[in-house]
Formats: sequence, C-alpha cells, structure tokens
Amino acid sequence: IGIVRLCDALKTTKSLTTLDLSHCGIEEVGAAALCEVLKINTTLKKLTLKQNRVQDKGACSFGDVIKINKTLKNLHLGCEFDPLFSFAFRLFFIVFGTR
Repeated sequence: IGIVRLCDALKTTKSLTTLDLSHCGIEEVGAAALCEVLKINTTLKKLTLKQNRVQDKGACSFGDVIKINKTLKNLHLGCEFDPLFSFAFRLFFIVFGTR
C-alpha cells in the first residue's frame, strides 16, 4: 500500500527532485510499479533504492525507465544481483550509454 501511495504522489509532483527509498522493503512488484510512474515523471533527478529486495527482474524494469525518462540522472539500486545479470546490466549501459 505504501508504494502505491508513493506512486500516486509521483504522478503529480512538480517539485520533488531527489528520493531516497533505502531500506524500505521494496520488492520486484513494487519496483515495477515505481518504474511505470518514473516513465512519466519529469521532476525526479536522483533515486536511491539501496538495501531493498528489487532482485533481477525488478532491476530490469529500470532499464526501460532509463531509455524513456530523460530527467532521471542518478539511479542507485545498490542490490546484490546474479553475476550474469550484473554483467548484462553493465553491458546495457555500455550500449545505451549514461547521462
């Protein structure tokens, strides 16, 4: 419920530029919901999600966000991933670059 309310707020915010959601217990489903909102959010520049349970599939959702959202400049997932996934995620940034 908390992530749903947060996502609703992110749809309408006009001033929030930095958001730290470290240690909030966000899992794959919550990460996916957050990603859907970030695709349309135009104010958030920095998002920190350290020490959550986003996992590989949840992190993949952020790949789509990075391609679409031109405002988000700093995304810190800070999670442990499967080694093969970590390699693929780094390769994504090499191919698509960073902003």
